[in-house]
Amino acid sequence: PAANAPSVGTVVAQTLETLTVAAPTPVPVSGLPVSYNNISFNIPLELNASAVPSTTDDVEFPYINPSNGLMPEHAVFSFTNYPVPLGTRLVVFKASEYAAYSQSLQDTITALLAGQDTAQPLPDVLIEGHFYAQVKKVNFKNGHGLRYLTQDVTGSGPINNDELFYYYQGITTDGAYFVSATFGVNAAFLAANSDPNSAIPPDGVPFGNGTDFDYDAYLKAVTQKLNDTPAESFVPSLGTLDKLIESLQISAP
Repeated sequence: PAANAPSVGTVVAQTLETLTVAAPTPVPVSGLPVSYNNISFNIPLELNASAVPSTTDDVEFPYINPSNGLMPEHAVFSFTNYPVPLGTRLVVFKASEYAAYSQSLQDTITALLAGQDTAQPLPDVLIEGHFYAQVKKVNFKNGHGLRYLTQDVTGSGPINNDELFYYYQGITTDGAYFVSATFGVNAAFLAANSDPNSAIPPDGVPFGNGTDFDYDAYLKAVTQKLNDTPAESFVPSLGTLDKLIESLQISAP
C-alpha cells in the first residue's frame, strides 16, 4: 500500500460509521386484538368497535323463552361502538355441553361435524330465522362454519334494518368448541324498522299488510335482492365481518 494509506480495517470501520440503518417496515395492523379464556380474535379497525368479554350461563340465540333452563357456562363477547345498534355478540361453548342442552342443538353440532355447512340448500338444522341469504362457508384459524343473513320474524312485518343480522355458527376442528356470532347489518334498500307502515326505499321490495298480501313471495323477493347485493355494499361490509371470524382462535385451557 502507498505510504500513509489507511489499512483495510480502518477503511471498513470508517465505512460502517457512515451507514444509516433503515427503520424496519411497520407490519400493518390487522385489527384490535381481543383475548379471553384461551379465545382470541381481531376486530377489524374499520369497525371502530371493541369487545367486552365475560363468562355467563345466560340463554343465547336461537332460544327466546326456552324450557331447558339456564345454558351451560360459556364465554360471551359483547361489542361496543358497533355501527349497527342490534344486540351484537360472539359466544363460545364447549360443544358437548352445548349439544346436551337440547336435541336441536345436538343436531346443529352433528351437522357441523359432518361438514353439512358446505351443502346447498342448507340443512334445516343449520337454519335460524325465517329465511337466509348471502350464505358463505367461513373458516377460522382452527375450525370451520358458515354465515348468512337472516331475521327472526316474529310477525309479518317487513325485513328491516333494525332486525337484519349476520349469523355465524362454527366448530373447532377437534370438535371441542362451538362458536356462534350475531352482528347487525344494514342494507340501503330495506325499511328502517318492523313497522308495516315504514317507508320502503324506491329500490326496495314493496311490502303490504293486507289479507291478500303474499308474504312468502315477499320473502323470496327480498332474499333474492339480498343475494344480488355486493358484500361490500352492506353496512358493515360482510367481508369485514368475515375477517373478524377468520381471525378467531379457540385453544384448550
